[in-house]
Amino acid sequence: MKPLTGRRGEDGSAAIEFIVVAPFMVAFALACLQLAVIFFTYLGMLSTARDITRWITVNPNTIDSTAISTVKTHLPSDIDSSKVTIAISPACTTLTNNKCPNRAAGQNISVSVSYDISSLYFIPTSFSLAGTPLIQLPTSLPAYTMNMQAEPA
Repeated sequence: MKPLTGRRGEDGSAAIEFIVVAPFMVAFALACLQLAVIFFTYLGMLSTARDITRWITVNPNTIDSTAISTVKTHLPSDIDSSKVTIAISPACTTLTNNKCPNRAAGQNISVSVSYDISSLYFIPTSFSLAGTPLIQLPTSLPAYTMNMQAEPA
C-alpha cells in the first residue's frame, strides 16, 4: 500500500501544536476560574451591603461599633469578617436618651462596604510581557455604597 502524499513529514505536528497552544489554554482556564471566584465574592458583598443597610435603617438607634460587630457575626461563611470594611454615615458614636442624635426617622443613612480580596488570588497579581507595562490586579473590591431612609422607631 502506498502512503498518502499529503501526510508525509507531518508525523509530530499535532504534538508540537499542542505544546504551543496548551499553556495559553491553561492560562485562560485559570483566569476564568479566578474571575469566577472574585465575581462570586463581589455578589456576596453586594448582598451583605444590602442586608447591613436594611438592618441599620430598621435599628437606627444603635451605635456604629455595635451594629458593625453584630453584622459581622452574621456574614455568609465564604466572607472573612476581618477583611470587610464598613462605613456608616451619619455616624453614631454615642446614644442620647437611647436615641442616636444623628439619625432621625426619615433621614438618609448611607452604608459603604469594601472587601480585601488579596487572599483569594491563586494567579499572580502582577505580570508583564516582554517590553509591555506592568499589569497589576486590584487587591480589594470596589466600595459598594447603599442609601436608605431610617425607619421610625
